[in-house]
Amino acid sequence: MEQDQKDPGALNIEAILFDLGGVLVHLQPFEWLLESSQYPDTELAARWSASPALAAFESGRATPVEFPDGLVTDLRLACDASVFLKRFIEWPEPPDAEAVALLTALSAALPIACLSNTNDLHWSRFEADGSFLHLFRWLFPSHQTLKIKPNPDAFDHALRVMGIPAQRILFLDDSTGNVAAARDCGLNACQALGTGGVRDALAQYGLSHAAGGKK
Repeated sequence: MEQDQKDPGALNIEAILFDLGGVLVHLQPFEWLLESSQYPDTELAARWSASPALAAFESGRATPVEFPDGLVTDLRLACDASVFLKRFIEWPEPPDAEAVALLTALSAALPIACLSNTNDLHWSRFEADGSFLHLFRWLFPSHQTLKIKPNPDAFDHALRVMGIPAQRILFLDDSTGNVAAARDCGLNACQALGTGGVRDALAQYGLSHAAGGKK
């Protein structure tokens, strides 16, 4: 976990803002995509993050029909768009029992929210799962807000709706780029990889008791 440079003891956290993928939601390894790619894993990951088709889909500017063809073209994948789409839909796995229990404990102690770059296909799966979205007081999925991290307007929008000062919010994300962008917007932010990373961040900010642990 990346360490925050601020003094946690001087802070009074009033809410926690979560990313989903890589933090609470497990993302299956990229192997399924590498099978159809001409690029090594590090370059493929970079091209994935920079894909115009992905950005359009996650910002609500492309439909589930348009997205697969665009992504296959952007990444030069050697597979049919329908094959890619099937694997893409199955890529994220809803939070496991440990993550849901952690969110349940946290939501009873202080307001929690999620700010996630996502899309209609994955969000529909999370809604159908029914185990965790109701625990968040505020939901900011990018395909509905039309705002994508790490753009500042994604954080500014969340701050306006939540009505809590940025310095009173702890933001957790698996991406160091998003963490840096959140800090630039005044939030306290840590990289958190999985529920273990979340617990480490909570401990750093003196919030272990909010997750059912000791102060």
